[in-house]
Amino acid sequence: MRELTELEYLVSRKVLTLGIPINSCGYKYICQAIILAMEDWDVIYAITKEIYPQIAKVNGVSPESVEKAIRLAVHAACKRNNDSIRSVLMDHALPDDDYRITNSEFIGLLAWKIGLERSGKF
Repeated sequence: MRELTELEYLVSRKVLTLGIPINSCGYKYICQAIILAMEDWDVIYAITKEIYPQIAKVNGVSPESVEKAIRLAVHAACKRNNDSIRSVLMDHALPDDDYRITNSEFIGLLAWKIGLERSGKF
């Protein structure tokens, strides 16, 4: 097993605090998506054309599988841990308890927040 980079460690730690199980494909794909977004913010605007295919290629699966795994992991985390999700993503990100955050919102907010924490501005 290779050693994690500082960015991989920060992303992994933040995703784990949201209650996404480390043994799910969604966890791995979310971490990869956040790192891609942090490396090139413009990919967040084309998540289905950029992020899902890149992650799918690396992992030998379809882009649809990547999207579904991320969506299910985000939904499960929100159902299980809504207060934790709210505190990590900030209250204004989730308007009410019934709101289902999209994959791109989730990835974008986490990438933005981790980026701010890394720069010391949060």
